[in-house]
Amino acid sequence: MKRSFVSGSVSNSINGSAILCSVVLTAFLSACSAAKKDAPADFSVLNSNEPEVMAEDSVKNTRAAAKRATDQIVPGYQIKLACQEDKKLNGKYRVAFNGTVKLPHNITLQAAGHTVGALQNKIIQAYRPFFRSTPDIKVTLSQRSFFVDVQGLVEKPGQYLIKESGSLDEVIAKAGGLQRDFANRQLKARYARITRNGTVTFINLADYYSGSSADLEPWQGGESVFFQTDGGPETGGTTTSRAVQMLGQVVTPGEYNFSPEADFFHYLSRAGGPTERADLERIEIVRIVNNEKRSVVFKLKEAKALPRLRPGDIVMIPPEQPRTLISNFTSILSSISTAVIAAAAL
Repeated sequence: MKRSFVSGSVSNSINGSAILCSVVLTAFLSACSAAKKDAPADFSVLNSNEPEVMAEDSVKNTRAAAKRATDQIVPGYQIKLACQEDKKLNGKYRVAFNGTVKLPHNITLQAAGHTVGALQNKIIQAYRPFFRSTPDIKVTLSQRSFFVDVQGLVEKPGQYLIKESGSLDEVIAKAGGLQRDFANRQLKARYARITRNGTVTFINLADYYSGSSADLEPWQGGESVFFQTDGGPETGGTTTSRAVQMLGQVVTPGEYNFSPEADFFHYLSRAGGPTERADLERIEIVRIVNNEKRSVVFKLKEAKALPRLRPGDIVMIPPEQPRTLISNFTSILSSISTAVIAAAAL
């Protein structure tokens, strides 16, 4: 009977040890799983073979330069005529906002869209009836300025000549400044709506003056700028503004104009920073790469390694979740303690 009792005790001890090992193994696997979750974020999924967005403005300027190299006439350009046979033709003539140019002897021609050479041939043909033979008329460009039609909440609406790289401040100054609401001592206009070749771009003036809005494209001549109180796609136009969306647990969720030099913390600051409920351990960024939606989850302390944000990126900061890891670990410890006590009692 004594041997049987000892044998039973050994058997029970082995069973208790097996239970204890099983619980410890479960705790170990849980710890490993938690360690895997703590692995650094893999930002490489956001990379692509597409050119960097920072080069986009350079591409636009290159295209504009290529267009200028053809000497294509645009509203605001000034041309110079030289004719030995009739010196009344000699002089400088401005291309109007509608693209036409008025010349002596009541000649009005469509100039915009033509190269200098093509316009010269057109002018020669227009004056051919005034001469016994084909006249020798030379046409050259004497000035490259750009007509812009400025309307809306400005003091002096009208059409003004702007330099190619002219700022929005120059446009406003030419139009006599923005109208003011003297009762509230505030500017009436909050947005500038720029229409260029059928494309409408809205610029938030507050962002513009704070330096956080995207740079303006070079003027091409013939644009219209309308200063208004409201702005955005809801006005009926198509917006080409480039933005990064900050969503979730930030103070001011919404779209913020893209800036090539800005990092993640710039947009987080523009959105007012995280709320008290923000889970800064599970920030997610969503990006379209090669027509495919990709995302990566990272911690705030890893944000310095995050590639520069691009137009169209979506940053989501979720609310903080209950501390399930701590409660699970407490449960595991409780199970281990129970197993140890049970094994000791056997």
